Amino acid sequence: MRGGRVEGVRFGDDRVTAPFVIDATGANGCLRWALGLGVSVRSPRLTASYGYVRRDDGPPPRLEGDEHGWTWTAQVGPALAHWCRLPFCGARSRVDAPTLLRRCPAVGGVRAVDVTWRRVHPAAGPGYLLAGDAAFVLDPASSHGVLRALLSGMRAAQVVVDVLAGGADPVLTAHGYDAWIRAWFEHDVERLTRLYDQINPRWSCGPAVHDPQQRARA
Repeated sequence: MRGGRVEGVRFGDDRVTAPFVIDATGANGCLRWALGLGVSVRSPRLTASYGYVRRDDGPPPRLEGDEHGWTWTAQVGPALAHWCRLPFCGARSRVDAPTLLRRCPAVGGVRAVDVTWRRVHPAAGPGYLLAGDAAFVLDPASSHGVLRALLSGMRAAQVVVDVLAGGADPVLTAHGYDAWIRAWFEHDVERLTRLYDQINPRWSCGPAVHDPQQRARA
């Protein structure tokens, strides 16, 4: 940092300076920690569990919802099926594979990831931009996490080009990028809320106490 502006990245004793830093470090968000950025939480605590099993004739891609959450299953390769389960109402513990796949040999263990809906703000500022999950996180039912990563990376790169080569105002472009991220996040939050209300109108137990920084340190 110099004069309140991000001017590069330090790796141990090494430094890489640059006019802009694009943070694509995922949900851990390196710049979120370094700059003490805010986090807006829009759901209860949500933890998705997932895993893989060996199965030759696995299920076709299928998303099933019930009052307790949803389950996704799909054949993803030769003799390899994937499953993912998201319980509602802030369940924190990992869950087992769905009944259809429970007797199949597991490939690796069950994994769990925090997919609580949250947005880091501002997503752009003096010398930096946040892309992908470093900017905001939604659960897998939003269905376009990879697309979001690609498009936000492209948009962030275009901001850099506009400022460095096109002479655009860096403050205005940062505000524009942050507004674009916020609008995308709010749009997907609305879509997911409508979907879950159809599955179970009482799916939300209210926003959980959520401190992403404290949990990540743990």
